[in-house]
Amino acid sequence: MYSAVFRFETGLHDVVQVSRREFEDCLVENPFQKFLLGPATVPLDRPQVYYYICTLADYCRLGMKLAVKVHPRQQL
Repeated sequence: MYSAVFRFETGLHDVVQVSRREFEDCLVENPFQKFLLGPATVPLDRPQVYYYICTLADYCRLGMKLAVKVHPRQQL
């Protein structure tokens, strides 16, 4: 299993996993997960695209967001 580590100061930033639409619009309507304490280790446990944004202040609209694409493992 893979994971990503987000290093941020608690209270100044957060990491919220959202849908693609929420990611593109910098909205949080139905978040999948919220990580409020930094640093945060986020599991990337299946092949898909994961979308993360910061919901504090106007950081998302200023570019503080990340899409991570996890590919299936290839057999050797």
